[in-house]
Amino acid sequence: MFEIEIHQSSYINSQDFINNVSNLIYDYPGFEGDEVDNWRIQLAIYQLPQPFRNLLSDEVKVINGCHPYGEALYDRCVYGVFDPLGYGADGRYGNEWEKSIWISDRGIQSGHLQDILLHEAAHAYSYSILNKCFSSNGGSFRELAHKRFGNEENFADAFVHYYGGKWTHYVQRAYLERDDNKWFTDMIEYCAWYIDCKEQLEASF
Repeated sequence: MFEIEIHQSSYINSQDFINNVSNLIYDYPGFEGDEVDNWRIQLAIYQLPQPFRNLLSDEVKVINGCHPYGEALYDRCVYGVFDPLGYGADGRYGNEWEKSIWISDRGIQSGHLQDILLHEAAHAYSYSILNKCFSSNGGSFRELAHKRFGNEENFADAFVHYYGGKWTHYVQRAYLERDDNKWFTDMIEYCAWYIDCKEQLEASF
């Protein structure tokens, strides 16, 4: 599980699901999905807390597959990958699966699908939201998160615990400390307000 750095309605009918999947991912290298596993991923997305659910429904492709560059790097299918730039097996970016989350069959079969998806959604939130959310001292909240938790992977694992997840890969903890829990709550509320104000201001120009 790592980030490569170098369906919002309450009901999804089967025809909508088939169209969404076929339009997005059947031709991607590494695609592993069948209808059952893709349904499991869609249901896991629907069970995500906000703001992750809207982000994955509206902006981020979620693919059941073995990420091509992840496999090239580790010589196996990793459980999950957030790919902001669309990396291919050759290490070149700019492919059509940019800004995507990949969940492999290994990840699904591990029994930790919800926590894996939480971890990768945290990467997507960090990249898409926290990069654009700035504190009063001028630093982005992504930078602040890295300073607080050590790096991006530790931060994503902490986000899993914040939302009640139990399985993490990089940092093992029984629970999130009270101060860290409050920091997450304040960050999410502040950044939601900040991004909303920023978008309203930009729309007024």
